[in-house]
Amino acid sequence: MELIQLTPELLPEWKAALERALGEGSLPTVNCSEYLGMIAADAEKYLAKQDDPLALGGDVPLPDGSFVKRIPGISRVLWDGELCGQIGFRWQNGTTELPETCLGHIGYWVFAWKRGKGYASQAL
Repeated sequence: MELIQLTPELLPEWKAALERALGEGSLPTVNCSEYLGMIAADAEKYLAKQDDPLALGGDVPLPDGSFVKRIPGISRVLWDGELCGQIGFRWQNGTTELPETCLGHIGYWVFAWKRGKGYASQAL
């Protein structure tokens, strides 16, 4: 298993995996519908937000409808010859602190059909 950047070439496979996970309801903490909507609206912009170390991707909407300033971050997909999940890294330059609206420095998830192989541990 390795961590790779999501590319335009992988996007159709990524969409199919998200659609499968959505249909199964197997990723309750991941908003597959939101991701699919973002891809449909502007796939290039979606891909750019996966690699945003300068936090140029615009403000982030919160569940209450308000917005907060984006912080730097990158996301990588877990790959074993197929897409397995995703891991994201977030930070603020010059400090180990995060805004209270950010759940943590690292977030990850694995598609249900790829679980039980130690991929999350390897990704970390």
